[in-house]
Amino acid sequence: MSKTRWFLGYSLTLLFALDYAVLPAQAATFERVPAGILMRGEIEEGDLERFNRAITNHGLQPLLLSSPGGLVKEALQIAAAARSRGMSTHIPGGVTCASACVLVFAGGIVRSADDTARIGVHMGSGLLFNLDAEALMSELYKKYGAKGATYFASRYEQSAAISMLRQVHFYLSAGVSLRLLEVSAKTEHLEMRWLTPAEARDFNLINVR
Repeated sequence: MSKTRWFLGYSLTLLFALDYAVLPAQAATFERVPAGILMRGEIEEGDLERFNRAITNHGLQPLLLSSPGGLVKEALQIAAAARSRGMSTHIPGGVTCASACVLVFAGGIVRSADDTARIGVHMGSGLLFNLDAEALMSELYKKYGAKGATYFASRYEQSAAISMLRQVHFYLSAGVSLRLLEVSAKTEHLEMRWLTPAEARDFNLINVR
């Protein structure tokens, strides 16, 4: 057990012991707009169901994106659902698609963005900042006390590795260069690396001119 790993787990468990709580984020919305279906807001659990309901109500439309990110697992499911339907994705000018939103963007068969769109990537948070993590922290703290920190750190590392593998598989299937993940992995989770339009095209994230 490395000191870094122990400290990570201990710090997180201590935060829980002090009644630290993650404020619930507002789920994304899917609304019909003239250019298609607009996904707006943070990606949370249940958004895949909301996405499918929007498709049922409005039919296949281009998927427009305006989101700061959210849950990677949910984003991958939405991306896969959009791709299986042959949908296109677009980021309008002046809006942001960052973090997990970029995964949804990659789900488009045709992917476009206005030059003033903001596309941001960074290292995902893995298991952190969601209700599953809170439940696991609670379980381990009650069962092992402060020693539960080492178990939580181990679960975190496993979760981060699985999340990265899922993203690798999806980007490969979508034809996106894995150099995008390299850029993401080099950017701390609390920071953001904003891609230029030229970079997004070079990574084949944007695949139309």
